[in-house]
Amino acid sequence: MNHTNGKPDRKPSGYWKNRANVLAELQGYLATREQPGAELHYSELRRTGQAMLLQALVRHGGLHIFAIMVGLPTQPRPRRCLYINEQIVVAQRRTRAKDG
Repeated sequence: MNHTNGKPDRKPSGYWKNRANVLAELQGYLATREQPGAELHYSELRRTGQAMLLQALVRHGGLHIFAIMVGLPTQPRPRRCLYINEQIVVAQRRTRAKDG
């Protein structure tokens, strides 16, 4: 929030196209929750005014993939296409490599 005019800060052009920025924003948002480790839903992001973060998550593969990356609990989801499965496997490998 910009304290001089009360409007949200605008991100630079292309900011949300960078997956690392999306991950950092998600981690920042999670730190503000009452239960940071609880499962996250799209409806919560909508309700809390995180529309840009929500759009960026969808653009980069979906909330499920990012939940795995940050270690949030997730519900098994029906897999709609091979691409999504591959993205989940990549996210899981990154998480394991980071932890271990």
